[in-house]
Amino acid sequence: MTKKKKNSKKRRYKSKKEKIREEDAVHIKLDIQEGIQSRKDVLSTMVSLLKMIQVMKNYHQLRSKELEIKIEMRKRLKLLRSHLSETERKFPKLKIPELLKEEKIEEKEERRKIVKIPIREKIEEKPKDDIESQLQDIQSKLRSISN
Repeated sequence: MTKKKKNSKKRRYKSKKEKIREEDAVHIKLDIQEGIQSRKDVLSTMVSLLKMIQVMKNYHQLRSKELEIKIEMRKRLKLLRSHLSETERKFPKLKIPELLKEEKIEEKEERRKIVKIPIREKIEEKPKDDIESQLQDIQSKLRSISN
């Protein structure tokens, strides 16, 4: 049994989508200068997009480096804290006399004290002065009118 090769040429029929695409296509005739300018615009846009991509890649690299550095810093700070706590444990604790303790407590309290300014009095004083000055102005105007 031998198979015969079919020597047939298939006709390619255009589908509906291809027909619609061809029908929707709009051709515009441009001058040579307009064509060149539009080509330049497209190329300059491509250049700017490529530059933006480079900047974004650079940003992502820098950001990842920053995160790595932050992680390393946290590790080192944690290690430093542990070393500090170890050294504090190794030092003997000093016995502070009670008089010095009381002085330190008083100093801390003084630092914590907030200077209290009577806000209400200041607020009330300003409007009173303002009101009094307005009253005096009105009275002087009344005197001038009556005279």
